[in-house]
Amino acid sequence: MLDDIDRCVHDIKMRLIELGFELTPPTRLHNNKLKQLQHDFIDISKTFAETPTDIFNNAQNIFFVCTGKWYLIQNLHDLHTASQKTKKYLNRYF
Repeated sequence: MLDDIDRCVHDIKMRLIELGFELTPPTRLHNNKLKQLQHDFIDISKTFAETPTDIFNNAQNIFFVCTGKWYLIQNLHDLHTASQKTKKYLNRYF
């Protein structure tokens, strides 16, 4: 599940870059997938002028800005579902 979440966040970040947001390219800085996800979410949150917090709140805010839908994310399963839906939503534009 973490691999799938990681791929979704990578794809979401690439789509946001293609849309013109000034983000750093998705690169592997941490071997721990959760730390890498948190790093990516913090990078995206700062671009959206959001205050980075924990991984779930960051994801909620980012996915809300991207899709206009509020996802209640309380665990990894919720994060997995929301990231897939956000990726699918953004892919419709390309």
